[in-house]
Amino acid sequence: QFLSDDKGTVLIAAFGLPPFAHDNDTVRGVKAALDINKGLEEMGMANTIGVTTGRVYCGSVGSSERQEYAMVGDMVNLSARLMVAADKGGVPILADETTYKSSSSKICFKALEPIRVKGKSKPISVFVPLPGMVRQVYGNVKVVGRYSEKGVLSEAVTKLDKGAQKGTRVLVFEGVSGMGKSTLVAYALQMAGQYGVRTCCGRADPLRKSVALSSWTSVLVDLLSIPDDITPESAEAARQKLSRDISGYQAKYLPLLTHILPELAIPENEHTLALSQQRRLLQSIDLIKYMVYTYCRKPAVFVFEDMHCIDNSSLLAILEIVKVPQSILIVLTTHPIPPPVPMKHRQLFSLAEGTHHVLEGLSTSSSCMLACDVLDVDTMPAALEQLLSSANADLQGNPFFLKELVHSLVSSGGIIVKDRSCKISKELEDQLRESSAALPQSVHNIISSRIDSLTPACQLVIKVASVVGETFRLSDLKAVYPVARDRDLLEQALGMLIKLDLILLKKKALRDVIYLFKTPNICKVAYSRMLFAQRKQLHFKLAEHLSALQEQKRAPVEVTEMLARHWYAVVDGDGQNAHVDHVSAAMKHAHAVAVSAFNHMQEHDQKGTPVVGSALRWARVVIALGRRMPSSCEVRAMVKTAEEVVAALGVPAADDVAQEDASGATT
Repeated sequence: QFLSDDKGTVLIAAFGLPPFAHDNDTVRGVKAALDINKGLEEMGMANTIGVTTGRVYCGSVGSSERQEYAMVGDMVNLSARLMVAADKGGVPILADETTYKSSSSKICFKALEPIRVKGKSKPISVFVPLPGMVRQVYGNVKVVGRYSEKGVLSEAVTKLDKGAQKGTRVLVFEGVSGMGKSTLVAYALQMAGQYGVRTCCGRADPLRKSVALSSWTSVLVDLLSIPDDITPESAEAARQKLSRDISGYQAKYLPLLTHILPELAIPENEHTLALSQQRRLLQSIDLIKYMVYTYCRKPAVFVFEDMHCIDNSSLLAILEIVKVPQSILIVLTTHPIPPPVPMKHRQLFSLAEGTHHVLEGLSTSSSCMLACDVLDVDTMPAALEQLLSSANADLQGNPFFLKELVHSLVSSGGIIVKDRSCKISKELEDQLRESSAALPQSVHNIISSRIDSLTPACQLVIKVASVVGETFRLSDLKAVYPVARDRDLLEQALGMLIKLDLILLKKKALRDVIYLFKTPNICKVAYSRMLFAQRKQLHFKLAEHLSALQEQKRAPVEVTEMLARHWYAVVDGDGQNAHVDHVSAAMKHAHAVAVSAFNHMQEHDQKGTPVVGSALRWARVVIALGRRMPSSCEVRAMVKTAEEVVAALGVPAADDVAQEDASGATT
């Protein structure tokens, strides 16, 4: 959005708007700010930029006569304040603390003194992003749980140290974002440091996937022992080192390293200038292989993170390193790669057969231990342990999400920490007493971030599935999926969602496949990520689809209950809708089933049996639908009968259907 007034020209830009969300949107935003600043300065235009990260309202703003898409919220205001503060402070870009924490592993920052800005009662921490390369910093870590993975890493590093490993060994750790892959890498490097084993670390960057051998930049820095802050002096020392150690045939191709590590600035020669683009790449890989052979005479650990977004040439170079005879341990991390897995990835991962570890979520006990570690306390009260245990299912044991939840509870005052002990605030205690769902908004925000990080295709599939129901059939999903050309690819997308631990395969029948959301909250959050009009349209398509099946006598046994829910979502609250007749038919059927089940229960004295549940469920459907229908003698009579059934069963007449429609859950 461009704004131009007496204060100047302002650009408001956002990264992560649905359906274009990525798990590294913060990094993308900061790098864009650096590039914009550089480009404008080269054009001689003064500029300052503020970068913030957080949740904002995104949508239409205005009246029926004039509207515009806008972002509104505290983070938008704060970015404007930082833009102005940057100008006053004489720096080009200022970022807030959340942005710094989310991107400091990929971008260098300089911390400044906290500043005061309008709208904030306390000073806020600010940071200046700096151009140039930054390497992942792995400090000492404490790994909670993961006993099997820690055992494998300990055994592998110990073998390296004792010279028991001959040749190269490959370990792969696969998991979704936040599952603890980098923590295990830090653990491996920590052990290697204790044994004095050399380490070289690289990480793929999705923003540089088109740059050949980009994942090897930081590896070469480690291999040549270049300090993090590459100065002209350290670059000259690296050039002299290369000229001493790399001789013969490979020496004339040293200028090729400048493409991977520009700071080396080795000038081209007649040999490199004569190479075609393809030959330059192959010769560069051969040179890297020779350097590893030269500089890793002793055992070494090589780390490559984010293999799912690595460039092909870097992958080819890793496959060549595997052939080196030295004792080398290669540790790879990756997100689940949707099928079909590229051939080179399959080739590399096949070398890790037996040592390819798919990281599952932490157990409840491990999650509580992790929370104690985050809070720096020895024990926690039973109420907090119960809260974390219930939240762990919704967070699927994801360590990062659990940490975020604990931090949010502390920052909101829900958890009070003092002298290595903690307690729950009275406000949080009251919330927990009133509802069995522990902090649904916090969990909602965390699950939302998972859904937003999916590919656009997977996002659409999980949202449409949430409208179908917590348990859904592939045939129903195909019938209403809005992108007709992609309906044959639904099973592939669902397979990816299973791999990401968002849904489960419940049953594979001869003619259909039944899926289930991993937890009800995932279904609720996915449902809430859709516009009301989108949900209403899908409910209508589902109701029509199920009605057609009912007429053809091919519908599942619970079709009337499903129809009631979908027609309920379609009909307007005042009942003035073209689909009232359909709802009336569903209501009459529900009324007949409820009365029949109740009479059967009384005649055969079957209290406490499934018949009671059937009578109660259908009676509640009648009551809920009756509230949406135009008032008439027939409707009032059916609702009265249903209320009498519920009262006779001694259960409150909860409006289940209405609750489902509002939350996205299903019966």
